[in-house]
Amino acid sequence: MTKRFFDAKTIESTGAFLQGELERLDQKIYEPIAEFTYGRDIDLRQDVTIADETSSFMLSNYAGGVSGTGHGTKAWASQKDGTIPRVDIQMSKTLHPLTPWAMEVGFDVFELAKAQQVGRPIDSQKHDAMRMRHHRDIDEQVYIGDAETGATGLLNDASVAKSNVGAFNPATASADDFLELINTVLEASYKNTQFIMVPDRILLPPEFMAFMSKPMVIGSTPLSITVAEYVRQKSLTYTISGKELQMYPCRWLSKTMQGASFASGRIVAYTKRKDLVRFPLVELQSTPVQYDGLRQNTIYYGALGQVEVVRPETMFYGDCVAA
Repeated sequence: MTKRFFDAKTIESTGAFLQGELERLDQKIYEPIAEFTYGRDIDLRQDVTIADETSSFMLSNYAGGVSGTGHGTKAWASQKDGTIPRVDIQMSKTLHPLTPWAMEVGFDVFELAKAQQVGRPIDSQKHDAMRMRHHRDIDEQVYIGDAETGATGLLNDASVAKSNVGAFNPATASADDFLELINTVLEASYKNTQFIMVPDRILLPPEFMAFMSKPMVIGSTPLSITVAEYVRQKSLTYTISGKELQMYPCRWLSKTMQGASFASGRIVAYTKRKDLVRFPLVELQSTPVQYDGLRQNTIYYGALGQVEVVRPETMFYGDCVAA
């Protein structure tokens, strides 16, 4: 098939369209709808560079020697003889790969001239499209990892404890049912730390949000606070630390996501602190503009790591069974 010199696809990609005399064209360009929440839910580790192949961290555990008196659990020292207790340190290293990420942004002089003539800059549009894809890939890597590279994410790390926490149906549940569900997850994590730390953040399937926005009802009387406000103030986190529990929807926990991994509904409890969990990210860099005949190309590149769960005992996954 003979290709026309000015084919429709080329013209359309530059934003040039045939406009009729009675047409009122809105000059605003409406970009795809997108939202990325990884910056809200995890801290970034940015000491990694494009030259690094892996990210790693050292985990140190302390252990005390047995009692010098031969019995007991404390580091007692015998006044006459016996072994003096010693402190021991056990260190381990965890490594995760840093996978290169790259995308080319290019256009020819004809596309650029056409876009400039109609006042729609194709160069910045293509750059915005590349940035959106970059954020989208980071978002997925942070939350669920990547099947091809074997990486896991914030919602499915194998080192984090999990259990079924009972059935929950937002259509029929009460506020107390929801509070009991949340506190079950928080308490499990609290126990895993030997009652040292309770999580202050919960990620939930977005299907729970409509239920959480309902007003609290006592008897048949609606109150001025919502279910979400009630749970924040009555949670185990508030009881122990005096801080309100933070609860956020995460679309990667939705049952409607393509290839959804959490069809039964998963609740993720953790504390957002860089010394507990973080994501290694090498920020985007770019090559100098390369001229290839009539075409200009620039490659943007960086690297994505794998979520580092430094202290998995401070997190917990609660899976809801079908109601």
